[in-house]
Amino acid sequence: MPVIDEVSLALVESHFSKSLKKPVQADILIGTSHKCAVLEEICNRISERSNGKIKFRKVRSDDAPGVRILPNFTYLGLPTGTMAGTFVHMLADASSGELFTPKPLQKEIAALKGKIEVVSVIAVSNIESAGQARWVYELARLCPKINATVIDGVTFPEVPIRLGVRFTPTTIINKKVRVIGMAGPEELLAKIRLALQE
Repeated sequence: MPVIDEVSLALVESHFSKSLKKPVQADILIGTSHKCAVLEEICNRISERSNGKIKFRKVRSDDAPGVRILPNFTYLGLPTGTMAGTFVHMLADASSGELFTPKPLQKEIAALKGKIEVVSVIAVSNIESAGQARWVYELARLCPKINATVIDGVTFPEVPIRLGVRFTPTTIINKKVRVIGMAGPEELLAKIRLALQE
């Protein structure tokens, strides 16, 4: 049974003791899958190591297992492998406000108009997937009009098949524009603008 590693848990303690500005409340998406128990264990360990500064609320969902970190950002899957550290950082940065996107791009992303759906299919064993998950998370943080979902194709093997994804990470914007491989905020912004024109 995969669980979050001790290095990532130590990151929770060190990162949160230094950078926490406000408590974090995230939703654990729970369903009938046996993997939901694994996700609950991971989230409980994170909450314990953060001394309760990160709290998780259980929510029944057909999309389980997953965690809704922001109202417009959901991670579907188990945050193990290369995603463990990225997952912890996303939780910490939801509190601290830390972003890696350059400031001029932050303003451009925040100013986007129109309905934007971003779906990124990843594999937790792939370091580029963890990086892509982070960039997609930052898009959602910067612009509430962006509804973003990162899906682990190992936990949900039917999703890559249904979406025609052959390589991870693959990011799909408004069901029209695809980005294969890891793309930074500048490329993602350009692809979002392209999707909004179509």
